[in-house]
Amino acid sequence: MTNTYTWTVKNLNKDQRGYANTLYLEMSGTDGTNTAISNVVCTFGGSDYKPFDSWLQSDIDSYAEQHTSFIQEVIDARLSSSTLPSNSSTPQAGE
Repeated sequence: MTNTYTWTVKNLNKDQRGYANTLYLEMSGTDGTNTAISNVVCTFGGSDYKPFDSWLQSDIDSYAEQHTSFIQEVIDARLSSSTLPSNSSTPQAGE
């Protein structure tokens, strides 16, 4: 059976100056019996540091799409491992 995935959170946050500074992405996955969740936090600077109001949903979706494979790999590992509980912390990129 193939695992299925669903975005549960795509939350763009802004700083005190009104610029988008973080994007919190969370996805859940299920193998039909068990469910696991993983997340990624993107931080922005440089050319990506722009006013919160100038972000479109398509911009947020594009960032989410860039991280989909990584998040799905983490979820797959959690669903296939009997030693890794589905509520454990998500490894950071590069770990």
